[in-house]
This record gives sequence, structure tokens and C-alpha cells, in this order.
Amino acid sequence: MKVYLDTCCLCRPYDDLSNIKNRLESESVLFLLDLIDSEKIEWIKSEFLEFEIENIKSVVKRKKCKNS
Repeated sequence: MKVYLDTCCLCRPYDDLSNIKNRLESESVLFLLDLIDSEKIEWIKSEFLEFEIENIKSVVKRKKCKNS
């Protein structure tokens, strides 16, 4: 299976997790990233995704998203 995670997905784990919606979405994204790491699914990336990540204002969030 192939998936595309956009910038919003990659940033979700670094948002305010006291909000239940954010927390559930964050857990889902982290689960997908684990599946990608274990090569059970394939992550499709785009040049635009890389462009969006480079334009994240928060340096910390940008670095974390790059390492996703």
C-alpha cells in the first residue's frame, strides 16, 4: 500500500495534544510512520511537500518534520 502524508500530517504530532482531535490524529500519523519505517507501507513524497516543510516558520517543527 502507498500513502501520501502531507505537511499537516507531519506537523500534527507537534501541535497542542491536549485537544482530543489533535491527539487522535497525532497517534494515527505516528502509527503510519511506524508502518513506513517497518516497510509495511510505502510513503509517496513530492517536491512540493519538501518545499512546504522548508517553509515551516518554527525551526524546531521544521527539523522534526524533515526527520519524519
